[in-house]
Amino acid sequence: MSAQKRSPIELQKLDSPPNLDGKVQDSEWENIIPLDLSMLFPEYNGTPTEKTEIRIAYTKDYIWASIRAYDNSPELIRINSLYRDRDSGDDTFSVIIDSFNSNETAMQFKVNPAGVRMDQLILNDAEPGRGTIVNRDWNAFWDAEASSNETGWFAELRIPFSTLRFKAGEGEPVIMGIRSFRWIPRKGENQIFPLTSPNEASMPWLKPSLDQDFVLEDVESSTPVFITPYITTGLGYNYQFNIDNNDYERVRSEEFKLGGDIKYSVSSGLTADLTVNTDFAQVEADDQQLNVGRFSLFFPEKRPFFQERSDIFAFSTGGTTRLFYSRRIGLGADGQPIRIYGGARIAGDFSGNDLGILTMQTKDERGIPSENFGVFRVRKQVINQGSNLGGIYTHRISSDGDYNIAYGIDANIMTGVRNQLAIRWAQTFDHELSNGLKSGRLLARFEKIGREGFLYNTEFVWSGKEYFPEVGFTAANDFYGGITNFIYGWVPDNSFYRIAGSRVGFFTRVRNVTNVLEYLNIHNAWYYTASNNSQGELRVNYIYEDLPRDLTIARAVSVPAGSYEFSNISARYRSASGKHITLNTSANIGSFYDGHRAFVSGSPIWNMNSHLELGIEYLYNRIRFLKRDQLLNSHILRARINLALNKKLSVESYSQYNSINEKALVNLRIRHNFSEGHDLYIVLNGDLNMVSNDGISGSTLPASERGIFLVKYNRTFFR
Repeated sequence: MSAQKRSPIELQKLDSPPNLDGKVQDSEWENIIPLDLSMLFPEYNGTPTEKTEIRIAYTKDYIWASIRAYDNSPELIRINSLYRDRDSGDDTFSVIIDSFNSNETAMQFKVNPAGVRMDQLILNDAEPGRGTIVNRDWNAFWDAEASSNETGWFAELRIPFSTLRFKAGEGEPVIMGIRSFRWIPRKGENQIFPLTSPNEASMPWLKPSLDQDFVLEDVESSTPVFITPYITTGLGYNYQFNIDNNDYERVRSEEFKLGGDIKYSVSSGLTADLTVNTDFAQVEADDQQLNVGRFSLFFPEKRPFFQERSDIFAFSTGGTTRLFYSRRIGLGADGQPIRIYGGARIAGDFSGNDLGILTMQTKDERGIPSENFGVFRVRKQVINQGSNLGGIYTHRISSDGDYNIAYGIDANIMTGVRNQLAIRWAQTFDHELSNGLKSGRLLARFEKIGREGFLYNTEFVWSGKEYFPEVGFTAANDFYGGITNFIYGWVPDNSFYRIAGSRVGFFTRVRNVTNVLEYLNIHNAWYYTASNNSQGELRVNYIYEDLPRDLTIARAVSVPAGSYEFSNISARYRSASGKHITLNTSANIGSFYDGHRAFVSGSPIWNMNSHLELGIEYLYNRIRFLKRDQLLNSHILRARINLALNKKLSVESYSQYNSINEKALVNLRIRHNFSEGHDLYIVLNGDLNMVSNDGISGSTLPASERGIFLVKYNRTFFR
């Protein structure tokens, strides 16, 4: 954090809009003063190795930005992908805008030398300890074009005020926080404005609270309406087991759905979304995983409706646990979709407060009654920048009268320039439980934020036995415990390392009633990020765990209830971005309860050219318990093929194989993006059985148990 923010400066206004052609040759740009860029990486405040001119200005309806990215070796400029929102290590130009000057949330607009757009939301002031820091699935309406020649590459961005949204008092200027930078991946070089010290933030190139404030005169906030009707049609099948015939029978299905979304601005800071017959046909399938622990796996939300301003609804109760988890809506326990009749959401700034309201209704399907989901969230800044108080309410009420209601209150207080205290209390009420204090959960966290020097974070969590947020996600309850990490970080000058450090951590969980230690993890880790942006970590773990019941890992592989001590060593490495071939890899080896475990993963990605990207991910688990003569060899294979014929037409194939269930999953998506908000999707989802016998009834499995072919067309209209 910074003790003082920079004084606001006036953003220059264009006399007339330039042509959006990506050449940056129009005379309008010559009257705009370039930003004073400095090197952030690899050498803080060093001299940039390539000449760069970034200009930002505005007209009545748009913010405009341009870059002249000169390069002494233009043949080395990297364009690895033409795929929308695919950050494949390209040279890029970024503009980050905190349109409400909230010092918490901002929008990042990024373009590569081919004019391919990428955008994302920056959340929680880009501080990892405070929760999710980026939402890469967010998309906005804006335009960009780019060009290149023998001197470098050039780009222009046009960002509508209707996309940014802001608060504008009558006759008063608007203040927005803005930062911009050029990224040269082959050099690991970031040229940025304004310059932020790596000592001031965990991610200084993103942090909204350290943006430069710009003043904009004579601009008015618009209240546009976006109407997106869509049609989805297709054919599908699934096989159901018939007990009478002791065989699988094929059931065909036809899909035809008309629906739509409406987005409009209730006020300059508040946006409403309405959806009818909500459809997510184009959303990618979840990753296959092997669960080697006692608690449920967490899967991220990918559906577009839940993306915008998702930070407002966030209420973390420690780790991945949260009071609101949008995947509870419209997805069954098996991850298969449940029809959503529709719903509404309001999110944004209301009288200086963060406000979020959501309601959705699902259909009765597969034995699950129709349900109404509701969320109300409010948060207000207090005391100082970075401090806030808030509350949340959620409910899940079914048509047969079952209910689960929850509330929470939270406080985040900056107690110094780099110290933060967070306190959260949540409680649930359920039709089947007693609904006393033992249905509550408490979290208290204190941390020192930064990258260099002595840092720490400590967290205490208490969770009651009857704490069950059915609109949220929780891994465990009926315990108390905490996490404490002591960290020492280095930010060396003129070194191979951009940052390096060591961490010692403790994680405990104790059962409430018996005060028996249930889980203890002590670890020591060494980590680094190199000047070329590669990363690595080596970690040693000691673990004690008391299993209250048998732990089943896979069929015929389990761990008996009891107390266990074991240890392991793990390592991970991510190669530098921007090369045609990159690699992420990790490994873990050591004892595992009363046996041994070896794990290795590798995920090379090959950008053959800007049109074709191939990726393979392999995860191998070998678990052996000699005492019980049990052996598990688990293989998970994921393969991606991303083909972008141009910036409009793309094909994405994602296939997975899991040896535990001997099944392969296939997801194929073709997208033609005619323009922003105007798309045609062709989607094929299915599975393949790799064995012929189901192992239960002795019946022959079908080659494929489930499949669906869908075509979806949507078009957005503006008013």
